[in-house]
Amino acid sequence: MCCFGEGGAGLEMLRYLVFVMSLSGSIIVILYKVLTPVARKFFPHFWRSSVLKMALFFYLFPLPVFKDFVLSHIRDISPFPFGPFDVNDLLTIDPGYTINLQNRNFLLGVGVILVYIFALCMVVIVSIIIVKQLKQYHTIRHTYLLDAFTEKPSLQLEEWLIEAKEELQIKEKIKIICSRLCDTPITIGVLSPVIIFPVPTKLDLEPIDYQYILKHELIHIKNKDLFAKFLTLLVLTIHWYNPICYLLYYELCVVSELNCDYGVVKGIDDAQRQRYSHLILDLATIGSSKKERFAVGLVNNDTATFERRILEMKQIRKKSRPILAFIVMAVVCIMGTLTAFAYQAPIKVETVDSWAEYDEVVFTEHNPDVAEQLMCDYFFIDQDGNITPMDNVEPRIGCKHHFVDGYVQKHKKNSDGSCIIRIYECSRCNICGYSIEGTLVNEIKYAVCPH
Repeated sequence: MCCFGEGGAGLEMLRYLVFVMSLSGSIIVILYKVLTPVARKFFPHFWRSSVLKMALFFYLFPLPVFKDFVLSHIRDISPFPFGPFDVNDLLTIDPGYTINLQNRNFLLGVGVILVYIFALCMVVIVSIIIVKQLKQYHTIRHTYLLDAFTEKPSLQLEEWLIEAKEELQIKEKIKIICSRLCDTPITIGVLSPVIIFPVPTKLDLEPIDYQYILKHELIHIKNKDLFAKFLTLLVLTIHWYNPICYLLYYELCVVSELNCDYGVVKGIDDAQRQRYSHLILDLATIGSSKKERFAVGLVNNDTATFERRILEMKQIRKKSRPILAFIVMAVVCIMGTLTAFAYQAPIKVETVDSWAEYDEVVFTEHNPDVAEQLMCDYFFIDQDGNITPMDNVEPRIGCKHHFVDGYVQKHKKNSDGSCIIRIYECSRCNICGYSIEGTLVNEIKYAVCPH
């Protein structure tokens, strides 16, 4: 007998899950790019970074796995009379993409074998990239912090750091050092952030410039920009084949700098803004070629972004509309969620050699010449006549269970060529597919199986 139902979680991950995660995250990035001109004029400055970080969530979090859990809770809290979310509609079986289970033997279709080969290649590539990046980060951090290349900062610089932390209400412990290896100020480290300045002989600035730089770096730390950058590198590692992920990385780096620029120039006059802009350009001429993936800093971006940063600082933002920004962000989130929930599980075909014994048997005469063709051996019929292939599944954790009454029909072919069809009363959850069988109401026997 063949039972058609949901495939195992491992197979789901292999063929569908990563692709759906990549697609849903890309939808967020595309909507972000479409809405950027409006966001630049009317939305709060942090709106863009929030949407990009939302895209990180969709790229990295396996939201499709929690589809049933989310849909069942939406029905419970929604004031509108939604109908049942039937996620187990009748599926078209692809024989090449099935796992055939017979006793302890596994027979894999050609499509499944190709999926396993592809998944193995993906795991190898991702592992190599992750290991390589971790080694690079460890080497860079260790090199910058070597005593041979560092020296203690001046007392004045430490005092400015304390003042800037108090202004930004940062209580986190932050270390500051001067390094001979550093051309422009950067911040490195996620759990234990360190602000690294060039040695005084390399950097000759006015006191106000040092205060601007410290405030810029502290805003990076407060916003967890380096952590977001690391997550984006992880997205690139997993979804390396998706070009939109590279757009996400570039845009998140630029937007994080724009947010820091906004935090520095907020509340200061035009003359001070102009001085801060000149500071960015002056530092860019010193160390613009320094492109550090594992650090954040005032000028560690591509030189093509400098003009954009300066122009946005000069731009007069119209009155912010936070309510509209929140509504648009909610719509973007819903679009990403709907894309993730468009996911459908693959099919498993299980061959069962033995049946459990039944206590009650009801015999009914039936003409085998008029027997109708069965689409599968085990299916559920609801009271409206809708037919759904079934499998013996366990109730899913978190599912609220929306049971529909009907009948379940089981077909068994015997070794002598005869067959039996048994029909039971049944209640089936049309969210997770869990079923509760009741009384045997009919049994049909055929001397020669016509199905």
